[in-house]
Formats: sequence, structure tokens, C-alpha cells
Amino acid sequence: MNPQRRLLLRSGLLPVAWLAGCGREEAARGPQYLTQSPLAGQGVVRFGVHPLHNPQKLHQVFDPLMVYLNRFITDVRFELEASNNYAHFEAKLQAREMEFSLPNPYQTLIAQDWGYRVIAKLADDNDFRGLIFIRRDSRIRQPLDLKGRTVCYPAPTALAATMLPRHFLATHGLDLRHDVRERYVGSMESSLMNVVRGQVAAAGAWPPPWRQFQRAHPVEAAQIMPIWQTEALPSLAVMARLDAPEARTAAVLRALEQLHVAREGRGVFAGMGMEGNHFRAAGNADYAPVRAFLDKYTRLMGGA
Repeated sequence: MNPQRRLLLRSGLLPVAWLAGCGREEAARGPQYLTQSPLAGQGVVRFGVHPLHNPQKLHQVFDPLMVYLNRFITDVRFELEASNNYAHFEAKLQAREMEFSLPNPYQTLIAQDWGYRVIAKLADDNDFRGLIFIRRDSRIRQPLDLKGRTVCYPAPTALAATMLPRHFLATHGLDLRHDVRERYVGSMESSLMNVVRGQVAAAGAWPPPWRQFQRAHPVEAAQIMPIWQTEALPSLAVMARLDAPEARTAAVLRALEQLHVAREGRGVFAGMGMEGNHFRAAGNADYAPVRAFLDKYTRLMGGA
């Protein structure tokens, strides 16, 4: 069983039968970012971000946030913790190696059992929904047209880009165990490029990486389109480890609440594909709708 399946099983949120049908996630490519102990350096605070992008792009987007936090909070040094893939990030969460983290909402739930709590979230939830893409020259018009075809997603635990699209397809007539082949390709960009190249009939993603893909690859983006969108769920959270000093946690929250008006903020939100959004204070209870969705998802999917 691969690491992602073990993590899902330990979370208690997904049944063993569902895991058997998840497929596999493509191995990470590029530099390997090794796990570091939280005690690796005195006065260093690790801030982990789930793999919204590959590690190089993640540093490009979120290093300005570290600069901002270091300007705002001067008694420690914040450093970005990048991960190769979802399983790598979740392993670090489970080992409690990061004092602060920005997980996806599924990871937000399981991290609550691993010694983290929500302190903030992105205020606008409208973007946190799944999109299902096809080629513009495709003859697919309804979900049942995907019978016998291949659909790809970034990773099994990508809530917006995988779980929400899978739930959509399953509630629109497809038996995911028998009607389609499913593939996990490691990243949002890979998911979209698989559709562009005709290697799959459809792919899951979500709005922010789609907007970034349109800017970075306009020729390729013009060849595909989102044909269906899913319901929205609460968006990304920022979590603090339960043993983080209360004064530091409060300072991080104050800094995040002001990020959208700081000089670094525009670049951070633009890099995330979330221009116009901002952080607000939040707590674990804000993610109750995610838990309700996952309960519904596991009941519907069974062994799919």
C-alpha cells in the first residue's frame, strides 16, 4: 500500500474498500525536498504549504509570505517547508514537523487529529470547487459519455480537484469502479496537460490553477475547457501546531489578516491564483461542511 493510502486509512475518513480503487499517484519529479526536524535550527519556524505547485514554484509564490512574516514577527525566522507531493506533505503533518501549515481542507480535518488547530482561512470560498475539463474538440456532452474512457486527477487527497469531481461524476450516473479508468498524475498542471495532449478524456482541477495555466500556457489552455463544476466547500486553512506559543500564533494571525494590504500580499495572492481574496480568523468548526461532504463521499463511493 502506498503512503497516501496508509495516511487515508489512518485518518479514519475513508474506508479500506475505497482505497483499493484509488489507483496510484505518479512519482514526484524534480528536486527532492527532504524532511527536516522542527528542532533543526534554534529560532527557525517551519511554515508548510501543501503542494499547490511543484516545490520550485511553491517557493516562488510563498517565499514573499515568509519575508512578510519575518518583517512582522522579528524574534524568530520563518522558513517555507515545501514537499514533493501530497503524501510527503501529509507525512510531515502527521510527524508534527511544521509549526504552521497551509493544508487543503481534507488535510485540515486529518491534521486536527495530529495536533494542529485552525487559526485562519481564506475568506472567499467560491473558488474552492472542482472543475472537470475536456478538449474543446471532444464530443463529450454529458458524464455518461465518459464510459470506457480515462479520467485523471492530481492526487487521491486533492479535495477540490479530485474528490469533488469524482463525487460529481458518481452522482451523475457513472460507476467509477467499472465505467471509467482513473489515473493520478501528481499535479494540477499535469492533469490539465493530459487533457490537452489527448491522453485522457477528462481531468479534474480547480479554478486558481486553471487561471494560472491560462496565463502560463495560453496556446494549450485554448484547446481545453471546463465542462462541469461542482459545489463549493470551505477554502484553504492556516493551522498552528497545538504547542506553538500562543503569542506567536496570535502574531501570525494578525499578520495574515493584514496580508492583503501589505506590499507582499498582492504577489502572494496572485501567485496562488486568488487575487482579491484575504485571510480571516477561523477555527476548526469552520470545516464542519468538509467533514459532512467526506461522510457523504465515503458512503456514496463504497469501493470506488
